[in-house]
Amino acid sequence: DKGYVFGRHDAPVFDLLESLPGPEDQVWTPERQGMAYMETGRGCPMKCSYCRYPQMRRRPVFLSVDEVIKRVRILRQRGSNQIRFIDPTFNANPDFREILAGLKLINSDRHIRFFAELHADMLDGDDINDLAEAGFSEIEVGVQSRDRDVLRLIHRPTGIERLEKNIRIMTEAGIRVTVDLMYGLPGQSLDDVTSSFEWAGRFKSAYVQCMQTLLLPGAELRKTKDRWDIRAGKGPPYGVRSTSTLSPDDICMIEEMLNEKGAGEAMTRRFAGYRLPDLFRERVEIWPDTFGDDSRVQGRTSKRALIFRGHDLYLKRNGISNAIRRAIAGEPHALWQFVIRPEDEEPLDLLEEMIREIRKFPLHWLDRFAHASCWVRIASRRVFVHLKNNRTYSREWIQACEELLEDHFY
Repeated sequence: DKGYVFGRHDAPVFDLLESLPGPEDQVWTPERQGMAYMETGRGCPMKCSYCRYPQMRRRPVFLSVDEVIKRVRILRQRGSNQIRFIDPTFNANPDFREILAGLKLINSDRHIRFFAELHADMLDGDDINDLAEAGFSEIEVGVQSRDRDVLRLIHRPTGIERLEKNIRIMTEAGIRVTVDLMYGLPGQSLDDVTSSFEWAGRFKSAYVQCMQTLLLPGAELRKTKDRWDIRAGKGPPYGVRSTSTLSPDDICMIEEMLNEKGAGEAMTRRFAGYRLPDLFRERVEIWPDTFGDDSRVQGRTSKRALIFRGHDLYLKRNGISNAIRRAIAGEPHALWQFVIRPEDEEPLDLLEEMIREIRKFPLHWLDRFAHASCWVRIASRRVFVHLKNNRTYSREWIQACEELLEDHFY
């Protein structure tokens, strides 16, 4: 509880093969739907300043080509139809092209769909053709920024022109490309983030995601944060909230843009309405006028919606507050949704009282992962207004409910 202490010794080099279960081990089995996960290498040869890999290992280690092919063949025999290679940079493996050749042979019928994350500007045309023929249906490409000065500051050399060309070739080959961007990097401006996002959006069928920079313990960027006046959360995930070139308001603008474009973390789509797309599947009905101090909130899962029904719910606010209090106190690590189903329009005071009750409790660990623009918003416990189909409510009241709730919840 006093922070981190780092030793002076380098992380040891080890044999990846010795640390994995053998290919014949029954743990080497796909999930019920056929999905399997596999690494051909651990660690990364790149030295990106925001990443912990350089601190965690002295150098990357890899499986041999024969070992990779053997394990893929066994996964296929055991029912796998999807394999996600979880290497941080799949083509960092010195035997990358030989692995592709082997995958083409054992997956010539495209029975298995592969996924990998690649350093795209290191590919050539033959590599991309081999990826498609081997059955790679999805590729993730780390771009982070298109500003050459920013890339230099984070020690991420990238050939921008070749990167663009290869992303375009992959999309034309029918590979779904996910383009990764970041915000909160040293020297990065608001214009760089928005222009990079617009640039990535021009690729046909590509999916764009933009992630918050994290000041991870042990990473170089954390050690040099004062140079860039970087401010970040004190607890995990240590999200960057401002830099010398990105103000808190800039970060908020970026995150509002990402939410609108669907490229950031998913925020609640609707808090008040006849249809609530974010409502949890498990729903427990509560009659607030009968919910006493000895009542219990029943349930099976860790994601539950409590539905409060009845006339004049405001008059039964004490029962609603009691149910909220007992739910959170009884299962503080669960995710809760507290939903009113009003017969008629209720005073907004009811929602405000429910919000006050929720805010009496310490934040859930999940709330620390909400984006920077939502520091005061709660993600783990939310209030909703679920309107009844056979009732009519004024548009003004619905809008007032929506605006109140979105100010408090993520």
